[in-house]
Amino acid sequence: MGRGQRYKEILEKLEKLGHTRENFLVVTKTRLIDDIMEIYNSEHRKFGENRIQEMLAKSKLLPEDVEFHMIGKLQKDKFNRLLEIQQLTCVQSIESKKFVQ
Repeated sequence: MGRGQRYKEILEKLEKLGHTRENFLVVTKTRLIDDIMEIYNSEHRKFGENRIQEMLAKSKLLPEDVEFHMIGKLQKDKFNRLLEIQQLTCVQSIESKKFVQ
């Protein structure tokens, strides 16, 4: 079974529980571009990544309408690299409240 088919099965189960595709974030950690594109081709656009370097590399290879979410701790010294990612739509956590000041 391919990743696209597995994604569809999971989505169907979530929809039965009242969730929608818009609430579903696919984490792409260590996944190959071909794997991600299989999910993308199933009409999914929201992807989570916890490594800025991987997100940056993937953002250059994936279509522009992908939405990336930074998951996990965001360290202050990596913030400027994160700003290079045009498809970034959400940062879910930061290292400390000093970071946002």
